[in-house]
Amino acid sequence: AALHLIVALGRLGDDSDIERLIRWAGAAQDWRARAEAIAGLAGRESQPDVLEVLLNSLDDPSEHVAARAAIGIARGDHSPEIITRIKSWIDSDLRRVSVTEPLLQLLGRQNEGPFVFGWLDSLQPDDLISWKAGVSALSQISGIESLQRLSEAAQSSYPEVNTAVVQALA
Repeated sequence: AALHLIVALGRLGDDSDIERLIRWAGAAQDWRARAEAIAGLAGRESQPDVLEVLLNSLDDPSEHVAARAAIGIARGDHSPEIITRIKSWIDSDLRRVSVTEPLLQLLGRQNEGPFVFGWLDSLQPDDLISWKAGVSALSQISGIESLQRLSEAAQSSYPEVNTAVVQALA
């Protein structure tokens, strides 16, 4: 029943429910309830309390919850302090690419190309899932270096990476 209530409150979008959704996002026992609470906070990512629960949710044991939080964070632009926290998180967790990908795209949009380039340089050539995420982030970065790196990725011997380059350029 609580899950249905969380979904309904999120869809209603009433400001008086934000604190309740924040509590559920951070403390609900069921990962589905946490994920739905985060979804219900969509559009409010610029509010400090909402942003904080999203940043904390990047470490959620459920990848579904963490990915929803990352997507929420990536919806807007952020201060240098928040960008530093995001980069630290990415440096600490290379395992969950579904969480990392939207954050890398955010960094690309916010002129953090050197960080994205460094992240790509750390990948193994056969880490296809990470390469696809990195190529997606490259498309957000303006400048010659990102275009050169996309061109190099297009020469990959892995068709999945080639496809990601085409999608990134589309």
